Amino acid sequence: MHSLTYCYNNGEKIEKNLRMAFYWFKKAAEKGHEGSMYDLALCYHNGEGTEKDLKMAFYLYQKAAEKGHKESMYDLAL
Repeated sequence: MHSLTYCYNNGEKIEKNLRMAFYWFKKAAEKGHEGSMYDLALCYHNGEGTEKDLKMAFYLYQKAAEKGHKESMYDLAL
């Protein structure tokens, strides 16, 4: 699931579609994948594939950081 998101997010072997990337990041994050939680937080932070929502971004950075995701820890500290 997580790999599929990068195809949509980067337009690799498929047409770039940020809404579909967001959809699959969300699905993978719901399954507990911390990398997807981080990427979903970035989507909310930057308003890519969804409306900008800094509260949701903070929440997801925190959830991923609790699972040991280093980039989330860094972004959460910022």
